[in-house]
Amino acid sequence: MSEVAASVEDAYLVIRYLPIMEEGTHRHVGVAVSRHCRGAAVRNRLRRRLKEIYRHQRDLLPPAGDFMIIAKSGAQHASYHDLASSFEALGHELVQ
Repeated sequence: MSEVAASVEDAYLVIRYLPIMEEGTHRHVGVAVSRHCRGAAVRNRLRRRLKEIYRHQRDLLPPAGDFMIIAKSGAQHASYHDLASSFEALGHELVQ
């Protein structure tokens, strides 16, 4: 049985969340980077950064459900620290 999906966003990221309340389910996470971020190397670097940020801050998100982390076009110019701060703020917003 699923609850209502939630979505939070800021200048750099969008996090979409679909809670799953079945017993034994885990967190499923996907990362997407818009093609508005020009160049495959830029998109891949941004995707790797977001995966690393998630790896370090995964406990900020609820323990079960489906998550989609989407980078907006402005994220290609953001520093690692800015992206990590954005993820942290959105994670706290999702929990509330």
